[in-house]
Amino acid sequence: MPVAEMERRYGIWLGVLLLVVIVFIISLIRWSHRAGFSAGDPYSAVPTDVYMLIEAGDMPALMRKFVRENRIWDDLKKIPDIERASRNLEIIDSLFSGNRDFYNLFQGSELLLSLHNAGKSGTAVLGVLRMPARLREAGLHRMVLEVRKGKVSQIRIYNHVKIYQVQLVPDRLEFYFAVHKGLLLFSPSRILLEKGIRQMETQTAVNKDPSFRKVWNTAGKNEEANIYIRADRIPGVLKRWVSDGMYRKTKRAFPLGGWTELDVVLREKSVLLNGFTVIDDTTGYLLRIPGANEPAPADIMEIIPASTVSATVLTFGDMRKYQKRLQIYRQGKKTRPWADVAGSFQKIMGQTPGDFFSSFVTGQAALVNMDIKNETDANNTFWVTRVKSRSNATQALKEIIKEYARKNNNSSRQYITTVSFDPGTKYTVYRLPFEYIPGLIFGRMAGEYPYQYITFLENYMLAGNSVKSIFSYIRFIVLQQTLSHDPDFREFTEGMSMRSNLFYFLKIPESDRLIGKFFSGAVKKSFARYHEKNIKIKYLGYEAIYQNSMIYNNIFIQYKDKVEKKALTVWESLLDTVINYKPQIVINHRTRQKEIFVQDAANHIYLINASGRILWKVPLGEKILGQAWQIDFYKNNKLQYLFNTHHYLYLIDRNGNFVERFPVALRSPASNAMALFDYDKNKNYRIFIAGEDKKVYVYDKQGNLVPGWKIPKSESPVTEPVHHYTWAGKDYIVFSDTLNLYVFDRRGNVRLHVKENIPKPVHQSIFWGRYPGTGSPAIVVNSTGGKIYFVSLTGKIRHVQFSNIPEDAWFYYEDLDGDDREEYLFVYGNQLCVMRSTAKELFTFRIKGMISCQPVVYTFSSRDKKTGLVDATHGLIYLVNNNGKLYNGFPLKGRTRFTIGRLGPTGNNFNLITGGEDNFLYNYSVNVKQTN
Repeated sequence: MPVAEMERRYGIWLGVLLLVVIVFIISLIRWSHRAGFSAGDPYSAVPTDVYMLIEAGDMPALMRKFVRENRIWDDLKKIPDIERASRNLEIIDSLFSGNRDFYNLFQGSELLLSLHNAGKSGTAVLGVLRMPARLREAGLHRMVLEVRKGKVSQIRIYNHVKIYQVQLVPDRLEFYFAVHKGLLLFSPSRILLEKGIRQMETQTAVNKDPSFRKVWNTAGKNEEANIYIRADRIPGVLKRWVSDGMYRKTKRAFPLGGWTELDVVLREKSVLLNGFTVIDDTTGYLLRIPGANEPAPADIMEIIPASTVSATVLTFGDMRKYQKRLQIYRQGKKTRPWADVAGSFQKIMGQTPGDFFSSFVTGQAALVNMDIKNETDANNTFWVTRVKSRSNATQALKEIIKEYARKNNNSSRQYITTVSFDPGTKYTVYRLPFEYIPGLIFGRMAGEYPYQYITFLENYMLAGNSVKSIFSYIRFIVLQQTLSHDPDFREFTEGMSMRSNLFYFLKIPESDRLIGKFFSGAVKKSFARYHEKNIKIKYLGYEAIYQNSMIYNNIFIQYKDKVEKKALTVWESLLDTVINYKPQIVINHRTRQKEIFVQDAANHIYLINASGRILWKVPLGEKILGQAWQIDFYKNNKLQYLFNTHHYLYLIDRNGNFVERFPVALRSPASNAMALFDYDKNKNYRIFIAGEDKKVYVYDKQGNLVPGWKIPKSESPVTEPVHHYTWAGKDYIVFSDTLNLYVFDRRGNVRLHVKENIPKPVHQSIFWGRYPGTGSPAIVVNSTGGKIYFVSLTGKIRHVQFSNIPEDAWFYYEDLDGDDREEYLFVYGNQLCVMRSTAKELFTFRIKGMISCQPVVYTFSSRDKKTGLVDATHGLIYLVNNNGKLYNGFPLKGRTRFTIGRLGPTGNNFNLITGGEDNFLYNYSVNVKQTN
């Protein structure tokens, strides 16, 4: 191709390219004009003493999500000071929704809100917004006048800039604004507004700070907002809110010289803040020192009680590296009384506490704050540390005590004691002769207490401030009441990584003690009023993760629709899954102490001692039908547990082992729960089990069929247990099917022909009672249609008719008040209806929910019987007096039929055992002398 032609084509392409560029520039200019953006940089107006900066790209959307849609803010409005602030925010939100011009001013425009310490006045706020080119000052005046009857007046000219005062008359709000270099500045503080105007004339700006730029580059660009914090200025702001002592501790423990950026994610029931902190030489050890190690999962949660109010977990990896960094940080700093203790320790042991404990301490440590009632702050504070080897760590503590005792000419035994949770558990507690050891080896994070008392829980070392507090902590761990087993805590941590260098959490509804310790009087009073209004903000969590010479922060706040108070139990014991069985109080034949037998929904059976500790757990393939019976199989006064499932008869000894040939397969799969009779009280037991083949079998204690029993057959399956009564030397074996009542003697011969059909309702019960009018013995059974049949021992039949009794009602025939006249109890829907022997109503008791399982009548004395009801849906149990009033202290939390008895010497109190929330077995103490 000729050169001239090439140059011609090149010129054409160059011209086209220039044309495209020109069109692009013109389009960009026109688009910029349409968007209304001016060249002013909002950051240029932010005074450099800012401690917090909030950047929002869409303020109306942020206000809508925050004020109208976020449940956490809605809950915080219960605090009076926040409620007043909320009213102002609601006014602003209404401006956005009620005025299109006001909405357009802020929508899609970059807005900065800077917060500044105003001393005794609190915090002053300055807003900075790029002014749309199409909007002039006069337009602003008109907008304010149109919105909420505003009043605008020019008050002064400052540095050649007009400052206006705005009064929103109906809301009694006042603020100032000015327009300068294409920026709209507004603030309730005229002084701060003027400071912003002066700032624009300088060459400095917040966003020119290298530390700020570093975190600004990490900020999320599509979040609701971005928050920038200069943390070393926060203590000055907090000073008016926190106690003097806590102010000093906060200032020492958390100095952060660099900037922090947090992206804001608002959801209906949570707030998530995450972003980076720049580390510099002023960053506190709490965040800087752990950075020497890789983040790790907080496995230590398995040894922290579920009742913990707050905990700080430190992951430090190699203890020697941690100690080296801590010593560098401590150079030239005061360590309070710790220095004297360190010197004494080194004199006795020949090395520093850090070097000594580094040989066996590893991985993770935690500061744990609990809320054990009626205990001091010291006895609610613990330090937990993982150890490499429990045996080595134990030996090391013994060596400290031995050397100290030797050099002070006393016995080492005075420093060692034993605590016992129950006869089967013993823990050795060591009293260290040196105080503040956790503080010496971990720094200020360990808190202010001496922690002289130490014990071991698996491969963890627990330090506390008294033997009593150590015992309380052990109890939670033995009963498996730990954070790792707490469903609420597990749900909360789903919003966090749980793999960090530092992790902190706070249970807000239970934090009144900590709040009272941390904040000043005014804040304490405000929080106390908030605490009384059913707090629903459940958890606050914080994680710090060291990444590339920066700290990644993750803050999570969780709202719960229903924050229930903990059940006030004597103890709670964790099982593998939910309980669907009525717990039984049984006896230990060795010690004569009471224990608890129970089965869970996974068909595991448990034996639990009176302290709540699980003695053993045995898996079964099926659910137990009915209850377990204790028998003396060998006639040697040692007891075993006998019960049946659908296919087997089981006999288990008190150690959880199967006896001899058990389990024994049933002749036919069972259609009912077994009944156990010892006719002559000679331990030659008879076991009655009905089969699906409609036959009623009798087994002996070895599981063999009893010869001589004429195995009767019913017309339909027998689904309720067999009953045995004795009268005038005669035995009455009684059971029923869907239409018939059967009465046999102990050999299976018909004892009594029942001439009428007695149709079976959904729930049928058989009782021994008295025939109406004569008082002679009779069999009492409920039938369909609200009929109660009385069958005399001579075959006579009468019935009493009750109206409006549904087919699925449960029935009891019981003398509730000891007047020698039985009452009729019907339980259905949400009510317990009790009728007199004359068939007139005595009382009706109703609950809010629905009664979910068979009621139980409990006998406290011949004249005092109470009825137990369960509402499993709402997790409540009821105890109703014989006068129809609810027993004092009820309802209690619980989801299963409950057992009432005594687990030990409890004075006037009984123990109530029931299946509770989240796989726990509850033990309540019920005072029987209370009256209603």
